[in-house]
Parts: sequence; structure tokens; C-alpha cells
Amino acid sequence: MGLFLFSYLGPSEPKLTLIYDLVIHHWNRIIFFKQTVCASSVSERKINPKRLQRLARKSIQYGVGTKAQQTLQKQLECQKVTRQHNRRTKKILDQEKRYKLHQSKKIQKHKGH
Repeated sequence: MGLFLFSYLGPSEPKLTLIYDLVIHHWNRIIFFKQTVCASSVSERKINPKRLQRLARKSIQYGVGTKAQQTLQKQLECQKVTRQHNRRTKKILDQEKRYKLHQSKKIQKHKGH
């Protein structure tokens, strides 16, 4: 987005007419707020409708505290999601490792050595 503004307005101080033109004709390409999205929270799984309602209700409610406290809370939730994801993948890898070990022991038993 910054590249668009730079190429549209140029490196010098922009004229008021250019700014008006930008706002009137290209307002949909301007990002007004910085968006932070946790990469792990994005999921392709289908969400339970009741859970979806709870999440919608939770997002509407305003949190108690300052913006800094709310930002810290969001960071903690993001860390929680990544920790859960890492724990889940580690558990799956451990299960596969145990299964392969079990299979190799079973093959060794049937060899007769």
C-alpha cells in the first residue's frame, strides 16, 4: 500500500488536489488501521455454529483495561494458540514414533532371532 501512495503522490510534498483525488477515487486502496492477525488462528476447519456465536459475542464485547492491556491479552491468546498447535503436532509425532517402534519390534519377534 505504501508503494501505491508513493507512486501516486510522488516523493515531494503532495498538493491538496492530489490528496482530494486520492481520497475520492482511490479510497478503497487505503489502509487506515494496522491489522494484526495471528497466523495460527486462521484455520480451514469448519467451526461449530455455537462456538461461532460465542466468538461473535466475545468480539463485540469491549474488554476492560487500557489498549496496552488489551494488546497484551491478544498477544497472550496468540501465544496460547501457537502453543496448542505445537503441542498437538508433537503429540502426533510421538504417536507415529511409538507406532513405528511397535511395528519394528513386532517384525523382530516374527523373524525368530
